[in-house]
Parts: sequence; C-alpha cells; structure tokens
Amino acid sequence: MVRTGQPTYVSGEAFDRRFPGSVGVRAAQTRSLAALPLQVGGSLWGVLALSFTEERAFGPQERAFLQALVQQCVQALGRLEAQGRLQEQAETLRRLNRVGQTVAAELDLGRMVQAVTDAGVELSGAQFGAFFYNVMNEQQESYMLYTLSGVPREAFSSFPMPRNTHIFAPTFNAQGVVRSDDITKDPRYGHNHPHRGMPAGHLPVRSYLAVPVVSRSGEVMGGLFFGHEAPGVFTARAEELVLALAAQAAVGMDNARLYQQLQDSHRLLEHRVEARTHELEAQAAALEAFVRFTEAAGISTDVYTLAREAMTVFRGFFAECSAAYYELDGEMWRAKVWTEDIEPAVVASITAGVPADAPAFAGAVASRAPVFVDGWDPAREQVAATEAYGTVALYPMVVGDEVAGLLAVGLKGTQRWSGHGQAVVRSTGRSLNLSLERAAVSLQLQKQRDALQARTQALEAFEGLTRNLTLEADPYTLITRAQAIMLSLLPEGYSIYWEREGDMWQAKTQLGDLRNAELQRQVDAGLPYSVTRTVRIPFESGEPLFQDEYDRRNDNLGSTVGHISATASLPVKAGAGCTA
Repeated sequence: MVRTGQPTYVSGEAFDRRFPGSVGVRAAQTRSLAALPLQVGGSLWGVLALSFTEERAFGPQERAFLQALVQQCVQALGRLEAQGRLQEQAETLRRLNRVGQTVAAELDLGRMVQAVTDAGVELSGAQFGAFFYNVMNEQQESYMLYTLSGVPREAFSSFPMPRNTHIFAPTFNAQGVVRSDDITKDPRYGHNHPHRGMPAGHLPVRSYLAVPVVSRSGEVMGGLFFGHEAPGVFTARAEELVLALAAQAAVGMDNARLYQQLQDSHRLLEHRVEARTHELEAQAAALEAFVRFTEAAGISTDVYTLAREAMTVFRGFFAECSAAYYELDGEMWRAKVWTEDIEPAVVASITAGVPADAPAFAGAVASRAPVFVDGWDPAREQVAATEAYGTVALYPMVVGDEVAGLLAVGLKGTQRWSGHGQAVVRSTGRSLNLSLERAAVSLQLQKQRDALQARTQALEAFEGLTRNLTLEADPYTLITRAQAIMLSLLPEGYSIYWEREGDMWQAKTQLGDLRNAELQRQVDAGLPYSVTRTVRIPFESGEPLFQDEYDRRNDNLGSTVGHISATASLPVKAGAGCTA
C-alpha cells in the first residue's frame, strides 16, 4: 500500500496468506484489516488502519464510506499544514520587516551590519554567520571589515581575511549565490594554499550558504556567509530569505555610506573655514567694491559715464592706481576715458592707440577673460611711456558676442597682483560689463519702442488717409499726406512729387529740407525729362526704383546731390496707366 499508494482491504485466511509477517505483530483477534493512505499535498502523510475481529467482505458501499472518511482526514490535515505554513511565512515576514525597519533607521554602519548578520542566522537556520564588507576611509582608501553572529569574535580573530579563492570568488565578484549541502564535497573546495580547505582550528562547516551584497550602482559591497556543522541544512527557502536580506543590507549600506560621507564633508568644511578666512576677507572687500559701483551704475546707461564710475572704484581701493577705458578703432585700441592722474605723455600714448596684437590686449580679447600682467614691460606690451606701472590688468567688456571695450587698470609701486587686488578688478569689471549689457538692452528696447511708436503713428495716418479718400477732392493734399506718412517711417530725408509737363519734370509737392540751396533752386525750376533717370525710369516702367547706394550720375545734378545716400522712386498710378 505504501509503495502503490492504493487502499488495501484483507480478511480471513487471505489476511494470513498475503501478510504472513503480520501474524506476530497484530492482535490475535484481528481477522480483517482496511489500510488507507493519507496523501496530503502529493506526499504520503500517514496511513489510516482499521482492524476488525470478524471477517468482513468490505463491499463497495463500505469501501466508499472509508474513502470518504479518508478524504475528510486529508482535508483536515491539509488545512492544518497550510495553516502552519502560513504562520511560518507570517513569522518570517515579521522578522524581515523588523530587519528592514532596523536597516532603514540605523545610520551607523557597524550596528546595521551586525543586525543584518544576526537576522541572517535566525532566518536561515545557520549555526553561525559572518558579513564581510568594504569601507572607505577619509583618504578614499578601501579596506575590509567583518561582523559575526552565533560565535564569539575570538573564534575568527586569528584567521586572515577571506581571499578570492574558488569558493569565495563567486560571492566577492557578485557572480551569484553559493549554496551547498556539504561544502567539503564541492569540486571547488580545497584547491588553495596553504590550508587546502579550512585552516586548523576553524569551526566545522558542512552546510554552506553565501550571498553577495551589491549596491544599486552594481558595486560589490561585501558578502553574507552562513555555515552549519550538519549537512543539508540550507533550503531553497533559506536562500530566498537571505537574498532578500542582502538586498535590504545593500540599501542600508548605501544610506549609511551617504550619511558617513555627509558627516565627513561637514568635518572637512569646518576644517576649511579657518583656512579660508583670509580669502573671505578679500572677497568681502571685492563685494564692497561691487556694491559701491552698482549704486553708481544704477543711475546711468552711458558707456563712458559707467567707465568713469568704475575707475573711481579702483581709485578708492588702490593707493597708486590709474585706469582707462579703450575701444577698438580699426587695428588700434584707443583710450576714450581715463583717470585724471595719468601723465600727459601716457595720455598721448594711449589715445594714439595700442596695436590690436599687443600681447596683453590680444590675450584679453581672445580669452574673453581678465588678464593680469605682473612685472609690466612697456616695450613687450607695446604701450609707450608706461614705465611707472609695475602691474596692469585688462578686463574685456563682452556685449553680445563681441568685445565692446577693454577696462585697464595699472598699479604703481608693486610688481605682482595680490588675490585681493584681482578680486577687486574682477568684481568691478564684471559689474561694469553687466551695466554695459543692460545699457545695450535698454538702447535696443528704446529703438523698438521708437519703431513701434512710428508704426502706430503711420497706421493712424494711413487710417486718416483712407478715410479722407472719400472726402478730399484735391489730389495734391492726399499726396502730401501720403508723403508725411512715409517720412515718419524712414530716417531723416525728404519727399518730392513730380509730374511731367512736356519735356520737363515739375515738382508739385515737397516735404522735407533738401539741405542744398542750389539743388532746391533746380527742383523749383524743374528738371529735364530725358536726363532725370531717377524719376523717368519708374515713370516709364510703372515699377518702383530703389537705390541702396544712389548713383549720382543718373540725374546730371553734379555736387548738389553729394549728401544723398539712398533713394526710392515710386510711380503714382491712376486708372489703367501711370499718369504722374
């Protein structure tokens, strides 16, 4: 029955023939027996045996009754077994949750790994466990520590740290879990010198379970190792639990490391505070310069006014100081404004211009960054008459993508720029640059406002012109209004309306000053039709004529039109043809 898993029913003489071995062990009065297997979850849990003193035939109804009885027993046993498994799983989850809470709350690395190791021993059923893990010192050097559970620390204190042997390598290289019912029979065991297995005095280990602890970044942070002197202790369930524990340990170690790094950063910052005191004082001085200049720069957008204010800041901070503001003129940098202390010979030199390829000037332009020149050499730097200066700084003013100017400051009586002096130049130069950028933006906005206002006026004028088309009968009045609208949208100039009379062009309306008396006399007298090409060509073609650069030979007017740079000639059409 045990072998086949099927019920067995015997009685009378057949009992003795089929089971002669039972004669000495069964009750003397037993004459019939029913044995039914209890199969719970696919496994033989036990046997329900019923003995009778009389011979029984065990008919179909009786057998069906016994089978039903067995099924009820199996169901009851299954419920008990499932309940037991659920209780076991619930207890395991409670343990994991407790460990997870401890790991999440504990920022001390030593206490956290000890809690993980203790939990691993408890969850896996190990006799003892160890957690070997890597830590970093303040010099960012890595070294290994370990914690134990289930045995005193003295049991391992005399042994060296584990190496990447055949047994340990899969764990320390994060190649996977190693679970062995008997590690001494594992093919990887006992291949390394000098012990070829466990060293003398090592705790006996047969069952072995090792799981790598890997951070979210993929770094191997250490390994959890568990052992037992008996073989076959660690199950697949124990492996799953320790894997979950290793994942919690990785998160906890990441958190503990971040906390430790934060603590180390705080200590390092505290150490640096005292060392940076002098530097902060220099920065405070530079900030004071920035504030003073910002207050002055807030009331003006004129470049030269702003440059003078920046020079005033320099004069207040440096005992013997000269400064100048340069702009590029062709291939020369020419000083536009300068401090009053500069000697006439130096003024003559810097206003005459410094070559664009002079080393310090070219360096500031190329780098778009301030240049500080120690040990100033006038000959090398191509700036004559500046022998009195020991150090010079050049700060490029970058507006948009172009270097709009250079702010220069020179010091007497010193051959080297100090950190404090450089900070003052940088902060003041930066402030001036920002002011110039703001001035450029303000100018652009003003131009946009002016253009918008002109367009608005033109639209209003066009509206009036359109309205008057039905009310105004005089064509010259309408033309004059149209001329006024066009001139309001264009740079300074004039507008003339011509009509052909025989072989002459006669001006019928004019707006604006021609700025040349002889030209005005010729216009008033009329111009020949054939040679005044600027008017004749659009009249005959019916198309506008635009000249971005006015050809002064077109109209035989000689020097009287020397001041005219561009023209636009528009035919006025009436009906189907060009009438004027």
